[in-house]
Amino acid sequence: MQWNASLSKKITDNVRLGVDVTNLFDQYGPKDSTMTWYPFYQNIYGIQGRAVYVNLDIDF
Repeated sequence: MQWNASLSKKITDNVRLGVDVTNLFDQYGPKDSTMTWYPFYQNIYGIQGRAVYVNLDIDF
């Protein structure tokens, strides 16, 4: 199971700053012994690991 999280804060009436984290605990999916090539779980979980994104939203 993959956990994701996001947090945002309204700075002004028009500006919001946020942080998103994908694969929060940096875990890969379950292994499937029937597939013999690496990475056997790439199609479902990906191989990137944890990723952190910073967002700045500005309303005009």
